[in-house]
Amino acid sequence: MNYEIKDLFVTQYNTCIKKDECYDLNEYLQPSFSGYEDKTILKLNATLNYDDSSIVKESLFDLISKYGEIRYIVDNKEYTTKDIKSTNFSISKDNSNYYAEVPKSLEKATNIDLVFNIRNYKYVYTIK
Repeated sequence: MNYEIKDLFVTQYNTCIKKDECYDLNEYLQPSFSGYEDKTILKLNATLNYDDSSIVKESLFDLISKYGEIRYIVDNKEYTTKDIKSTNFSISKDNSNYYAEVPKSLEKATNIDLVFNIRNYKYVYTIK
């Protein structure tokens, strides 16, 4: 699982206003300014593989919103957050990566774990 934490992600796309008049444009993804806590964007490049017997076939962020949390360490102190808001580019959706608004303090973390608590089992994926 690869990751990036940044305040701004940029993607390029092409749009045409006429058949022969096209432009290359940029779209920007940054955290919203609502709430009381500073945010940043966590980008995860991950693939979920379900076998044929699996009943659940949810996206990564559906699983995170239902069962997950992020556990991280900053200055030798452990923090946990369930405040993980899924986001994505609005015009040129990036379906190969997952983006989420997370607390800005994650930028200074020395360890980051994605933790799922499902049916009395705990699954821990180390991101950093």
